[in-house]
Amino acid sequence: MEKAIAYINRRAARSDTEHSMSLRLFTYLCVALGILVSGWYNELYRPMIGGFAGITAGYAFSYIRREYTNWWLRIILSFGILWAGWYYVGQMLFTARDHVIILTELLIVMQVMHSFDLPRRKDLVYSVLSAFMLLCVGGVLSRTIWYGAYLAVFVVLSVIMLLLFHYQEASQDAVSWGRPWQLAPMMAIFFGLIALGAPVFFVLMPRIETHAFAGLPVSGRVRSMVQRYGGEIMYPEPPNRMGPDTGPVIIDGESEIDIADLDFDFGNPYFGFMPRMNLNSRGRLSNKLLMRVRTGSANYYRGLVFDNYAQGAWEITDIKGMRLMQNKAKSNIPVSSMRKPYFSNPYTGADDFVYQTFYFEHDMPNIIYSALEPEEIYFPIPEIVVDRNMALRAAAILRKGTVYTVISRMPQYDPKALRMASRPCPEALAAYCSTTGIPQRVRQHARAVTQGAPTDFDKLMLLRQDLMQATQYDIDAPRSPRGMDPIEYFLFHSRRGYCEHYASAFTLMARSLGMPARLVTGFSPGRYNPITGFFEITGQDAHAWSEVYFPYAGWVPFDPTPPGPEGPIGMERMTPLTYFLTEYVGKARESLAAMYMRIRNGAGGGGWASAAGFLFIAAGCVMAVFSLFAWKYRKTAGKGGAPLPHSNMRVVAEYRLAVRMLKKRGAPVTPASVPGDVAKELDTHAGEHFSALGGLFEKAAYSNHTMAQAEVLEARLHRRKLIACNRKNNLRSQ
Repeated sequence: MEKAIAYINRRAARSDTEHSMSLRLFTYLCVALGILVSGWYNELYRPMIGGFAGITAGYAFSYIRREYTNWWLRIILSFGILWAGWYYVGQMLFTARDHVIILTELLIVMQVMHSFDLPRRKDLVYSVLSAFMLLCVGGVLSRTIWYGAYLAVFVVLSVIMLLLFHYQEASQDAVSWGRPWQLAPMMAIFFGLIALGAPVFFVLMPRIETHAFAGLPVSGRVRSMVQRYGGEIMYPEPPNRMGPDTGPVIIDGESEIDIADLDFDFGNPYFGFMPRMNLNSRGRLSNKLLMRVRTGSANYYRGLVFDNYAQGAWEITDIKGMRLMQNKAKSNIPVSSMRKPYFSNPYTGADDFVYQTFYFEHDMPNIIYSALEPEEIYFPIPEIVVDRNMALRAAAILRKGTVYTVISRMPQYDPKALRMASRPCPEALAAYCSTTGIPQRVRQHARAVTQGAPTDFDKLMLLRQDLMQATQYDIDAPRSPRGMDPIEYFLFHSRRGYCEHYASAFTLMARSLGMPARLVTGFSPGRYNPITGFFEITGQDAHAWSEVYFPYAGWVPFDPTPPGPEGPIGMERMTPLTYFLTEYVGKARESLAAMYMRIRNGAGGGGWASAAGFLFIAAGCVMAVFSLFAWKYRKTAGKGGAPLPHSNMRVVAEYRLAVRMLKKRGAPVTPASVPGDVAKELDTHAGEHFSALGGLFEKAAYSNHTMAQAEVLEARLHRRKLIACNRKNNLRSQ
């Protein structure tokens, strides 16, 4: 029995065993932080807690058993690795779980097993590298800037660990031993470089939209809420007005529910997300965050599409739509299979495909938002409804935490091509050209504004221009009097309105000119966060715009609400660099241009103050250029002659290293000491080597001689001989 125990506890005959507890501690902290970030953002709470417990036991065990072979443990770990590979590969092949989740669990399990076998220093470096992989997984799924705090902590911990690693490596062959705090200046310089360089690297780093081979981000939270569904709009139960057990509020095309009766924690719901949108409805939208969208471009997100206008309200005629199912083993739904002529956009050959992943931060109605026209959707429930206007609705409430991804096709609209697409209203789209319900005065106004315009596109631009000039955007616009159409009141009486009034007037006037048009409600792009890369959409981003049909181009979106785009709505690629150029450089350029114009106009008109300001700025620029050249001249003049050749500098460096070593050992030496005098204070052998090294130093530093490679090697040899004398403790003469 004693022999068996002795065989198990056999010590390893290795020279690279790591004994530093501080190095192991910082490695443990790096790994723990990686497990925390990846587990938290993947919602893998049980593997995260198990991983903490596992690595704590593993690091304690590997420190206690660091001097033993632990051959039996390695056999157990080998079987554990084989089991983990078999189990998680099976999860990827035969389950519908997200591969990112599966691989994160696998990495946590591998970290736990690896923590039990960390005898050597290089094993700790491998642990930090795998912890960085876990941190990257968390970064992919993070949606807030809190990830930046985790990343900063990890950088600090990993840098301290690497500095301790370097300290331990260097101390093996060191001529003297210092303290770890002596690395503080180096750490300060390193962190300073990171603080200065990281923002520049972050801004300049390209953002490339990639395609996922296995799947796109989608949650599983809504799967258990599927219920019988007939295409209606479903709102979550309002907690303030109704009991918690009343269930969702289901609104069909005939419901008469006051918008004020639906009061949520994020404010009143947008009245444009009702099957019937009354233009006299009001509601104060909140600025609370509703959702985040990860995409590479700024897009408008369609929600509902209205095609019938009557008695001052828009209606959805195809409220029930058509059901579209997905396969049980897959989460993607090919929406493009529902395309019909005239009701969807044709392929133009110049289309871009945009990926959008929606992360809901509040309970929302069952409306599925997407950029323009969706091609494919990765959704957490197996059934959706698609109406004839290609608007999507789910069969369940979309709760907080819901995640889904849409791939949309974004055509590139060319105004020249749109001007050539003027045709009479197709018979299939007669309902979208109907003038029923449009006041006579609105129709006459549309014809008067566009008189003489050669094409439909030019007519639309004139309508937009008229709305911009004759009306004013006002979120507190008054309601229309009883018996008067809201759009007629907006155009000819109040001349104040908000996006629903602008989009409705634009749509109705386009119909008055024989163009198929419909109204869309959804969300504008929101605010881009350059740190997280997400577009943050609040309740105040709810918006309405218009879509007009053009032959061969399909339904083209227009935003007539000021300050909307002048032509068709397109997508704008957005990266931190473009955001920086738009928000800061562009505005600074506009400010400078405005200031220049004010100065020029003031100087031209005899304004002495403006002229003096202009001269002051010019003098400042001249002084700045002069100071730059003067500083450069002084810097060059202070170098004291031409620099030494590279070989001479290497000899000088060898001598300085030797002086530093002697100074740490207590020898009376400074950089200004004469080598011969210092050699007399040393042991015979050490004095000979230092004297020879000093002669080479004087030759390299003070003569015009270029040192040969052999002389450089000779200087290095003398310094190493001094190191050997130092190890034998016979540097000083007795």
